[in-house]
Amino acid sequence: MVVDFSSPIWEKIVLEEAIPYILSRGFEGVILDNLDYVDKYPEKKTAMVELIRRIRELYPGITIIINRGFSIKDEIAPYINYVLFEDFITYYDFSTQRYEIFKGRELEWEIEQVKELKELKVPVLALSYANLSDRKQVEEFVGIVCYYARKYNVSGIYLAEISLYRVGIDPCRNQLEMGEEEKESKEESEKFGKVCGPGSILALTLLWRRFL
Repeated sequence: MVVDFSSPIWEKIVLEEAIPYILSRGFEGVILDNLDYVDKYPEKKTAMVELIRRIRELYPGITIIINRGFSIKDEIAPYINYVLFEDFITYYDFSTQRYEIFKGRELEWEIEQVKELKELKVPVLALSYANLSDRKQVEEFVGIVCYYARKYNVSGIYLAEISLYRVGIDPCRNQLEMGEEEKESKEESEKFGKVCGPGSILALTLLWRRFL
């Protein structure tokens, strides 16, 4: 199904049907996924900003998380609680079907987005990708993701497979909280164990997507 998110009909569905349904199921907020679509359809940017403003206006007490949408971050910053930075440092390359680490200019661009969000005082959650069955890759990816998370004060890290069937919650928690000596003393097996587990964010994401 293709949806014109600037349509008043769609806005009505979101505001009067989708969100009330989500809240009625016990959730405390919503995720607006893939806001980078406004870059593909720049003429729709104003409509997306207005939709988010209306959500905040009608539901002032809920948590609003947006996935990316960096080109409209200045406009929507007053209305949102968090930005979910999908593809933070690592990503899945659909052309090669491999998990990769951003490098060079692409990595510099990502870091710049984090810095700008921090200037706007918007907390950043991070969703990075890795093959959770590949122990060596997980250890490598966790190391570099947590390095940048610590350096730029990004909290709420999620490490997932591209299917989102497996999501690890905050594999960086120990690295961010422990001193250097404690980190060095941790066994590799324990570090890997922190990566595997269900993510509560997954259910919220899937629930939102049932309306897309």
